[in-house]
Amino acid sequence: MLYIVTALKFEALPIIKKYNLKKTEDKMKIYKNENITLIISGIGKINSAISVAYLNNNKNDKILNIGIAATSNSKIYKKDEIYLINEIYDEEIQKNYYPEIFYEINELEGKIVTKSRIQKEKIKYPIMIDMESSGFYQSAKKFYKSENIFIIKYISDILEETIDYEVIKKNYINNFEKIIKIIEILIKNDEKIEDIENIKDKIKQIVEKTSFTKYQKLELKNLLTYHYLKYKNIPQLKSSEISEKRERNKLFYEIKKEII
Repeated sequence: MLYIVTALKFEALPIIKKYNLKKTEDKMKIYKNENITLIISGIGKINSAISVAYLNNNKNDKILNIGIAATSNSKIYKKDEIYLINEIYDEEIQKNYYPEIFYEINELEGKIVTKSRIQKEKIKYPIMIDMESSGFYQSAKKFYKSENIFIIKYISDILEETIDYEVIKKNYINNFEKIIKIIEILIKNDEKIEDIENIKDKIKQIVEKTSFTKYQKLELKNLLTYHYLKYKNIPQLKSSEISEKRERNKLFYEIKKEII
C-alpha cells in the first residue's frame, strides 16, 4: 500500500481523479483504492503529523507527502519544478532530518525549511520553504522504515512575490505528470525492498565488526548510508581493531574523511 498525505484538497485532486480514489471517511478526509490511501491533513506540521499517525499502516508500506512550497531563489530552486526532498530543517526546533532515498527516482533533489508561518521576506540563501515536511517526517519515522518515506514538493511561488492561488492551482495541475511518474515508481517497486534490506544489513555488519564507541558506530552507520545514497556503493574501511583511545579516535577521523 502507498499512503499519501497532502495538506490541501487541490493538491490531492489530481491523484484522486487519476487513480479513481473513493472517499471513505468525512472526519479525516480519506480516499482509497486497492493500492493507494490518501489523506488531506490540513496546513501545518502538527496536522500533517496527526494525519500520518491516524493512517492504518505497517512498517513495510510506503508513505509520501506531496505539496506546494515556496522558494527564496528561483535560479536554484525553479518555479513550477518538482523536487524530491533529501534534507529537512525545522526552523522552530532547529533540527535537521535526512530522508534516505534508496529508490532510483530520477528527479531533482533539494533541501527544505519547515516554518510555522510563511511570510514575505528576503532570504539571501537559496531554500525551499513549506509548513508540513518536518512534522510529516518526524511522525512517519515512528511507523515506517526510513527508506519508505518520501517527500515531493512543487515550487509554486517565489517568496517575495504576490501569491495568486488560482494561478498556482492551474500550474500545479499542468505540471503534475512528474508526480504521477514518481507515484507509479513507488507503487511498482516493491521488489526493491529486499535489495534495500540487504544493503542496510551489510552496513550494520560492517559497523558491528569495528571497535569504535557506541556513538562512533552510530555516526559511522549514518556516514556509510549517506555514502551509499550518494555514490551507490559501500566503501571499504581500514581495520579498527585498536583499543587505545587516541589511536582509535584518530582512525575514526581518517575513515570519516575518506567516506565524506
